[in-house]
Amino acid sequence: MRIVFAVGLTGGHIYPALAMAEELHHRADILFVVRTKSPLSGRLLKKDHYPVLELDVIGLPRRLKNFWQAPVFIWRQWKAFWLCWKALRDWRPAVAVGMGSYVSFPVMLAARLMGAKTLIYEPNAVFGLVNRVLAPLVDRVAVTMNQGNLGRRMITVGAPMRRQLIQAKMRQPGKIRAALGIQEFWPCVLVVGGSQGAGVINEVMKRVFEHLKILGIEFSFIHITGAADHAGAVAYYEKRGLLGLGGICLEYGHDMGSLYQAASLVIARAGALTCLELLFFARRAFLIPLPSSAESHQLKNAQFLERSGIAKIIDEHPGFEREIEESLRGEIGRSSFDISFRPESPRPTLTQSLEDLLGMPREKK
Repeated sequence: MRIVFAVGLTGGHIYPALAMAEELHHRADILFVVRTKSPLSGRLLKKDHYPVLELDVIGLPRRLKNFWQAPVFIWRQWKAFWLCWKALRDWRPAVAVGMGSYVSFPVMLAARLMGAKTLIYEPNAVFGLVNRVLAPLVDRVAVTMNQGNLGRRMITVGAPMRRQLIQAKMRQPGKIRAALGIQEFWPCVLVVGGSQGAGVINEVMKRVFEHLKILGIEFSFIHITGAADHAGAVAYYEKRGLLGLGGICLEYGHDMGSLYQAASLVIARAGALTCLELLFFARRAFLIPLPSSAESHQLKNAQFLERSGIAKIIDEHPGFEREIEESLRGEIGRSSFDISFRPESPRPTLTQSLEDLLGMPREKK
């Protein structure tokens, strides 16, 4: 059997596809179709040795000042479709899976026209433009956070998680903290800026952590800054003597599963991947939605987790540093970090939904 995945630029599009590929690679030949000049997908797929087809596409220009790019968008989509048609005609996939990026348009259309089964996955709480357009055309629409209704073709699935994260969930948080070199028994606050970091959050959290330490509040922190802010953050913390048992500062979280499991509370943006992982690990969170996110999807993601009893939303505004500090002091003071979220009855996984679509027997775990 052959499966083609169409993935985008962000972790929310790439990692769920990689999680499926981990489960299926020994039973199927897998091809990834990605956008050219995609550093994250290129690095991850190269590491796992998956074959890759690159398409030179751009996002749909939505602002009036960029409207001149509309003909370029159409022309590149047309060229990408013909490239997909030629490649998939020879490769003959049984199914195409779209993860919600502009690469999905030509891939899913070519696969549909040649008779392959089609499935799209929407990782956010609100449908993006691409998946809104494709939803009426495909065989299955899979969601985790979305509350819409597309009838029998729509299925709600558990968040696709990589093997590394599933294994990390079985570890003891205290032992992970000790291995990281931070205090084993203090509450631990994890700050995640996203795969590219988040400058505003990084700057605010440095000052918040410093002030809480001055007040004598006992907690540890794990601050993931991204590459751009890492050296500055390390220098800031070292100058104030905040690193060591009280905290660590990382450029990138290479073992995010262990970091989530070690955390008592997470402070982050509300991208799809972060929210899916918070649901999986059932961790208390302060979410700061990116104000400029397309279709306000980060706000909708955060609202979904807030309704689920996991998250508190803190909007980015001139005084939000004080709100974070006061909220954090309250959470650490309670020391329980209880959440009202209770996992629902087990949902089918995205991989199982694909198996059902193809009439494949489900693999026993």
